[in-house]
Amino acid sequence: MNRFFAAGAVMALAAAGSAMGQITVANTDNPAVLSSFLAPGGSGINIVSMTVSGHSVGNAMTTGVYFLGGAGNAYDLNRPGIVISTGNAEDYSTGPNTVINRTFNYANPGGGGAGVPATPAQDALLSPITGFGPGAHYDVTQIDITFTADPGVNTVGFDVVFGSEEFFEWVGTSFIDGFGLYLNGVNIAQYFGSPVNINHPLAGVVAETELDGVILGPNMQFLGPTIPGVNTLTIILCDTSDGDLDTTVYVSGLGIPAPGAAALLGFGGLTALRRRRR
Repeated sequence: MNRFFAAGAVMALAAAGSAMGQITVANTDNPAVLSSFLAPGGSGINIVSMTVSGHSVGNAMTTGVYFLGGAGNAYDLNRPGIVISTGNAEDYSTGPNTVINRTFNYANPGGGGAGVPATPAQDALLSPITGFGPGAHYDVTQIDITFTADPGVNTVGFDVVFGSEEFFEWVGTSFIDGFGLYLNGVNIAQYFGSPVNINHPLAGVVAETELDGVILGPNMQFLGPTIPGVNTLTIILCDTSDGDLDTTVYVSGLGIPAPGAAALLGFGGLTALRRRRR
């Protein structure tokens, strides 16, 4: 049976208060726009270049930006940022979960099955995250960035929300969609000692979101050290084993960490505070 049509037992969503602020997503793959949302002026970080390798079909696109409106929001995000999805990014504004197991397959928009295969270089980045080798990754979106840090800025921080339609039916199977943040060649997206994928043990339902499940923070913070001169950053997200069921990530705050956050680097190195498209 196609997984797209497999009905899983999904936890009931709690009612959300009317005062909850909305997160609105707008599709774009424009590097200048994405850069301005990821590292706005005054962040201490200066993006030199950005290359976006994603997917689009018609009006559907795997990358976008998000805006915040109203007081508070479901993910505890405190600033605008970018959205990466293996599906259509615009489908993941906040609001009621209207479609269980939502999917947009860029290899076969009218159906499901295999997605667009990853390149060998993408497989190499993703295998440590998903636990699967070459040929298992699909619908990869990869954003490659070079940046410099202002004098005195020796640590950068990211706010990340990771959610998926793979939750909770496909945890512990071969459909382990995953996400990485490679800062100067090191994946700093490790949350309580585990990579960021749908097998992470700290997952649950967040009300008023389209995603079936979210790694609970839900707003995780990842920190990493900068180096003098030009730094590199690769943001990468994939489907694993097929192209069905969207996984979506919200990323913001490439810049100076919140006061006190950098102290976490003193505890065992890089520390974190928690389908599909072509």
